[in-house]
Amino acid sequence: MDDRYKMATKRILIWLVAEESGGIRDYAEELWPDVQAQSSAQGWEPVLILSPPLKTSGDVRKIVKRIRELQPCLIHVQHEFGLFGSKVPFRYRFPELARLLSDIAPVVAPIQIISGLIYFGPAALPPTDEAAIFALGNSLPAETYTFPMASGLNKTFCIALPPGKGIASVIDQTTLENLKDLFKVTHFNVSGLNHNICTMQNLLPFTVSHNLLISIVNV
Repeated sequence: MDDRYKMATKRILIWLVAEESGGIRDYAEELWPDVQAQSSAQGWEPVLILSPPLKTSGDVRKIVKRIRELQPCLIHVQHEFGLFGSKVPFRYRFPELARLLSDIAPVVAPIQIISGLIYFGPAALPPTDEAAIFALGNSLPAETYTFPMASGLNKTFCIALPPGKGIASVIDQTTLENLKDLFKVTHFNVSGLNHNICTMQNLLPFTVSHNLLISIVNV
């Protein structure tokens, strides 16, 4: 076992989320109560750190200084390329962050490289093949984490997500309800990738168009 665990009088767990708003932060804040409760029950002292994206070396060093002062035993980082500069070589700040934090405590970061497109929109029937997904008429890069969808006067809606993506929430901004649990998930290939096909089918169509705000998370 790492000597830092043996010497610590308090086992402090840091959970770092470098996003001001968006799907990753929403997902982290949704998970945090369970993380806090379960880690506390196991003798950890969990600390959630919310910060803006770390886009410069100066940003990284400021957050490292803050974390160092807390003297953690374990650091968890919610990762997505856009939160740490960019994918462009020499502008990507996560390696610098991990290197500096590793002098303080072990760093845990689930890193995924996600490709493909997100397809979404109303459908006449639940999609069962690639052609039906293309017919949805809307697509966004896999790196998108929040986007709107108008319901129109429809009753069936589909969000097709590439591997490694899931729905964090679907907020009906007209009623303020979270419709996430109404989406049922199946799987089939779209453009060579096994997509998560998330479909909601209401009994009746909307009588007026509702604005749905969809938040996506890496899974």
